[in-house]
Amino acid sequence: MTNQQILSSALGGSALNRLKLQTTKPLGSLKCDNTIECRDRTYAIIPLDENTFLTSHHSNSLLHTWDVTNGGKKSSIGRRKDDFISVYDACLLPSGRIACASIEKGVKIFDLNDEVVVNEIKDLETPTISGHHTLRCFHYNGCDYILVISNDNSLKVVNVTTSGGQTEKTVQDQERIYCVEVLSDGCVVTGSDSNIKLWDIENNKCIILFEDAHYEGVLSLCLVSHNLLASGGGPEDCSVKVWDLKTKELVFTLQGHEGAVRHISLVGENTIASASDDKTVRFWDLLTGCEMFCIKEHRGPVKCVERVGDKIITGSNDETIKIWSF
Repeated sequence: MTNQQILSSALGGSALNRLKLQTTKPLGSLKCDNTIECRDRTYAIIPLDENTFLTSHHSNSLLHTWDVTNGGKKSSIGRRKDDFISVYDACLLPSGRIACASIEKGVKIFDLNDEVVVNEIKDLETPTISGHHTLRCFHYNGCDYILVISNDNSLKVVNVTTSGGQTEKTVQDQERIYCVEVLSDGCVVTGSDSNIKLWDIENNKCIILFEDAHYEGVLSLCLVSHNLLASGGGPEDCSVKVWDLKTKELVFTLQGHEGAVRHISLVGENTIASASDDKTVRFWDLLTGCEMFCIKEHRGPVKCVERVGDKIITGSNDETIKIWSF
């Protein structure tokens, strides 16, 4: 079976349904509509609806929501004077609340409507929040759960519906874990120093191992469909790889970046975008494995990229957020 046949079978329509993307308008060349001078490094972008996105940042505890049409700030959530700084990652819970994590300060749950903290999970044995994809969430039996990576090479499954949170499962690895992604069948995928592992979290068992997937660390993961996964390598690797979880095959190695790949996102039908320390965002056609185009306008490492409605949003260490149309 050819790479294109594998991808056509693996992609289907499930990935777009999963992320609720609007794909009536295909990707073409991009132009920058707005540059937001946020005066801080942006670490995460979370789409809230077709017109609104939320960002987390390096130097303060505030989360900001933005209007995608004009780049205007809609609200700031949290307290400016707070020991909960450097919010490295955040995710939207199925209940509509936001979970965000900081170095050595645990996880806080915010209510977007009231803009207040409704829960705080501190007993996580010093979470290691060093980049994107370190915090993920899902809904099970009427409860919100988060997956959070810890310094002891473990992945915690925490029920955040209960006050203070309750750790219900722990996945223990022998390597440092950098990133995590949730699969639809209850399994999770982790990226570590060099390997990608698929875990049965119920039994704390690794069921699929992609050995030596990247050297210098697997820093980012993106579930493209129910059985297709993209991963990004560290500063000496710089590649994006596409894996078929069903056949356990490497489908493509996508080369072009000259720095660590910090974030990968599904941004269109059969299209992913990768953000890198080389100050670029590259867009890849998953049916051919070819680069479609590249954003080079940021002046610092790009930490995150997301599609929000019909726009592409990028966040960088150059203390700007850029909104792109196509």
